[in-house]
Amino acid sequence: LDKLRKILPENIIFYNEPLKKHSTFRIGGNADVLVVPQNLLQIKTTKNLQILKIVFICENYDRKLF
Repeated sequence: LDKLRKILPENIIFYNEPLKKHSTFRIGGNADVLVVPQNLLQIKTTKNLQILKIVFICENYDRKLF
């Protein structure tokens, strides 16, 4: 999803990422795309419009958003 790369830093976007790396019980399959902000500042500086774009991209590519 190249559109995500246009609105988010590359280092917080993971493709085909095993969710077991991110869960307490170390279980979970692979996420097609996972966006993981590195700190609270990245979350605060992400504009609402960017969040809406992420939702729109996920819906248009038939991806689940959690």
